[in-house]
Amino acid sequence: MSIQWYPLQLFVRRLELVIPLAVSFLISVGLCVWVIVLARHIKEPVFLHYSIELGVDASGTWHQMLILPIGLVLVSLGFAALANGLVLQARKFAVLVAYASPLIILLGAWCVFLLLRVNGAV
Repeated sequence: MSIQWYPLQLFVRRLELVIPLAVSFLISVGLCVWVIVLARHIKEPVFLHYSIELGVDASGTWHQMLILPIGLVLVSLGFAALANGLVLQARKFAVLVAYASPLIILLGAWCVFLLLRVNGAV
């Protein structure tokens, strides 16, 4: 069984799908820019992961801090593809997926903020 894709021209006309997906994509791209602007001046190694039990267990350069925002861009594009694939089968579920995407991206944005905060960039 193959997924029948909704034509892109008609998908863009459905504002209930496009607006939340566009918001999540713009937030993700904005996070990439934010990390580049705030973290590029950091010369020493930055903390990439911190756990309560072990402390800092991953460090690296500021370039590696871009992994999370770039991953969020890919996740928002994945949400758009998923919503596009679901429009023909279950329109209400596709709208639910579209409206859930900014919430998940904002959770990732909070993680990026905390990562910048721990490293003293904010």
